Parts: sequence; structure tokens; C-alpha cells
Amino acid sequence: MRRQPPIDASPIDEICNVNRNSRESGNTYNEAENLRLTMRTIMQEELHGIVREAIREKFSSLRKEMRSFEDSISFMNANFEDMKTKVEAYMQDTKQLRSESELLQRKVKDLESRLSAIEQDSRQNNIEIHCLAEHKQENLINVVMQIGKVIGFPISETDVLSCNRVQKQNKTSNLPKTIVFRLVNKLKRDNLLASLYKYNRSHPNENLNTKLLGYGDKESPVHISKHLAQANKSLHAITRI
Repeated sequence: MRRQPPIDASPIDEICNVNRNSRESGNTYNEAENLRLTMRTIMQEELHGIVREAIREKFSSLRKEMRSFEDSISFMNANFEDMKTKVEAYMQDTKQLRSESELLQRKVKDLESRLSAIEQDSRQNNIEIHCLAEHKQENLINVVMQIGKVIGFPISETDVLSCNRVQKQNKTSNLPKTIVFRLVNKLKRDNLLASLYKYNRSHPNENLNTKLLGYGDKESPVHISKHLAQANKSLHAITRI
């Protein structure tokens, strides 16, 4: 509050009082300005400190995340390399197994071919008779001898080493069981088949049938062929289609 000069003050005293009051007001303003600047500086430093700390914490968190990410990448790379190695090993094993399988298949086919040849060779003296009805008291050797008599190729009992009916391949078939008989040699078999072929060709209206063999009055065809192994039978059936 501005002081009032004494009533009896002189003009000089009054001027001095004015100057004194001016100095006091200037000092107060300067102090306030200095305080404001000081507070501003303190606040700026505090703010800068807070910002620096926030940035430091953020970068620290980012570094941790980056390390975690790098660790994850390294782990994934290690797993990928391990998986790649295993896949390559599996592929190599598969390639080897495929090669071995192909080799085994070739060997099996070769063995099947050899077995079929051996089986067929064991049947080289055999003949099959199809579509001849079964009888309880039948004499199959007599049947064979009767066939030879009809086609003009005599067969004695000593020419037949064995003769019997074999089980059906198809159990549901209504056809009678096939008769298989074995002759003394392959030449005998071939000559019998040649005589049969010649007979049927010369008797187109009366091929070998059940009536000619003494099986009733009904003429049902009787078929005679080589005794083929199963594989050769399938091949023979295909070639006839």
C-alpha cells in the first residue's frame, strides 16, 4: 500500500518517497519474475525427467520383447532345421523302401512265373474232362478208355496213371466236378488231344457227347482240354475273349 507523505513534507521529501516506492515495486516484480522462471525451469526439468524415464522404460520393454522375439525365432529355426532333417531322412527312407518294394515285386513276379512253369510242367501229362455227370458207382478209368475208343485213339488201363474228380473252384456252380486223368507221358496226351480234335472236326454234327460215352440218351457236349495251371487258365480265358 502506497504510503502517504507527511502533511508537512517538503517537495523534495515527496520526490524521494516516490522514488522509494518505485524501487520497492520494481523489486517485487523482479522477485515474482525470478520465481516464475525458477518454477518453470524446475517444471521443465521434472517433465524432461519424467519423459526420459518413460522413454527408458518403453525402450527397456521393447528390448525385452525383441529378445523374446529373437529367442522365439531361434527356437523356430532350430525346430525347422530339425524337422527338415527328419523329413529328408524320411524321404530317403521312403525312396529306399520304394526301391526295395519294386525289387521285391519283380522277385515275386519272377517266382510266380517260375512256380507257374513248375506247376504246368507237373501237369504236362494231364487231361481235363468237363461237363460229365457224376455217378456214385462210376469207373473213371473206363470213362477214359471209352473216350479213346470213340475218337479212335485206343487207351489201355496201363496208360492211365491216375484218374479222379477235383474240387470245384466255384462252390456255387451247378456243373459237375472236373475229371483229371494222368497219362504215362506227354506224347500220349498230345496224341489223344490231336485225335479228339480230328474227331470233332470230322463229326461237326456229333462232337464228343455224353450219349457216345454211355451217359443216357441225351446228347450233352463233353469238353476235353489240357490240365492248365490256374495262371495259364486265366491267360487262356483272356486270349479266347
